[in-house]
Amino acid sequence: MSIVPPFVKATQLCISDGMVTDLKRQSVYIKNMVLEHALLGVIPGQEDEFEEAFSRAREIISQSPGFISLKIAKGIEHPSTFLLLVEWQTLEDHTIGFRQSAQYEQWRQILHRFYEPFPVVEHFVEIQNQDSLAEQRSTRSGTIGDMSADASVHRKLAIEANNSTWEILGKPMGEISDDEAEEMTRRAYTAAYHWQRAEGATTANEARASWLLSRVWVIRNNGNVALQHAQKCLAVCVSSGLVDFDLAYAHESLARSYACLGDAQQARQHLLTARGVAVVDLDDRNLVDTDLVAEPWFGLNIL
Repeated sequence: MSIVPPFVKATQLCISDGMVTDLKRQSVYIKNMVLEHALLGVIPGQEDEFEEAFSRAREIISQSPGFISLKIAKGIEHPSTFLLLVEWQTLEDHTIGFRQSAQYEQWRQILHRFYEPFPVVEHFVEIQNQDSLAEQRSTRSGTIGDMSADASVHRKLAIEANNSTWEILGKPMGEISDDEAEEMTRRAYTAAYHWQRAEGATTANEARASWLLSRVWVIRNNGNVALQHAQKCLAVCVSSGLVDFDLAYAHESLARSYACLGDAQQARQHLLTARGVAVVDLDDRNLVDTDLVAEPWFGLNIL
């Protein structure tokens, strides 16, 4: 029996419901250099071994085409957390050139065994000064750097990224490999990025993008990050007056996040709230009820 992801129906509805709500869009122009950012959580007690291993891994990544520089710093308040910053000439130099190379396999074998939880990697670009921005806006309206900002394209990519996330997220939790978990996370963040810029995007899309990110991090057993996205999901629902289906799932995501963190009291409170939200459509109500009894609940008694 196939399992329908809880937001497939919602995604279809938001395409055809005709509601158009302007979201705050980020219109910035960027330089070519890309900064990779990752907070590396190392298993406590293995910090010294990790630092020794990283000195070997540094030599591997530094040989990759497009690599510019690397910095790593150790946390003061949390000595098991390391900040990794890598400069690349282009995004593809990292995501394709390095990650699809034999060198990346060596990097992974040396370092990935130390991580708990597995880190999320994000990329940043430098924002130009306001004078440059104004000048470029007058001559390059409708673009962000060299990337098309066509809102209809963003919508298509948002839907594709959302659905492709479920190709992995829909698997049983124990069958998702580390590589698949990382890919699943990239796809969910990609979906959120494109929904923010998509034609006809509504606050419901914004809330659902946050919900998807929360579920991804729950599956990755990182309750802290999952909770951040769940809280954002609820905040969007409250500020935008979203009720029914979306409000129920906002509390569901909070319940799972707290369960992942081992906070049974908060988890049960939000689970009860999710069950008590009035969902008018019968199919939606059945979808919510089915998902509320589905794992993972991390040992929480949900009866």
